[in-house]
Amino acid sequence: MKKETYILFLLFTFCANLVAQDISYGIHAGFNLSKLSGHEYQVYDEKTRMGWQIGGDVKYTTKHNIQIGSGLVMKTTKGQFAVMSDYVSASGQPVTLFPMVKLTDISIGIPIYIGYKIDLSDAISLIPNVGIYSNYGVASLNDDVQIHDNNGHDRMEQWKCYNGYSNGARTIDPFSRFCFAPRIGVDMLISKHYLFSITFQKEISTLSEQYGCKRRELNMCLGYSF
Repeated sequence: MKKETYILFLLFTFCANLVAQDISYGIHAGFNLSKLSGHEYQVYDEKTRMGWQIGGDVKYTTKHNIQIGSGLVMKTTKGQFAVMSDYVSASGQPVTLFPMVKLTDISIGIPIYIGYKIDLSDAISLIPNVGIYSNYGVASLNDDVQIHDNNGHDRMEQWKCYNGYSNGARTIDPFSRFCFAPRIGVDMLISKHYLFSITFQKEISTLSEQYGCKRRELNMCLGYSF
């Protein structure tokens, strides 16, 4: 799937250059709110965390106001959840394996989307759009994992999601670097140059087979179109 997405991106860029007079280029920066979900009864207490992102985009608009876009995005995304053990206590109560797992990664992604430009006035346009987003994690940063030690005390340790974690029987397998998600969004273009965009995406690929983790993400950005 990753190979096909990059081929589509290259074809789009090639075709767009053939009609460069209808191309606009832009830059943007903003933040994302992401939340992980996983296997029911195993992953719980999921928290939304905020990351940042920057990027550039290229868009082609036809004379019928249909807009095709792509670009390149660099972002940090974060997540937090707790994990229940497969075992129960002597009293039959469920046991928490990891009271808290936090993760932070840096990734590069390519969106491909199509939208329709609606001119509300001479100065303001709305562009609702739908598409796909493919993402590859280039690095994971140190973050916290909380465990119950053998003395029954909680202890915080460091880990990286692309490296995994191991402490005796307590293990977290490395997370997948690649993800793929459908996306939906809307752009507001002001005075033909200033851009405000909101997008939402929900991954259909799994980041962690061990815990069935997938990410939902809301992105909000400000940009400038040349």
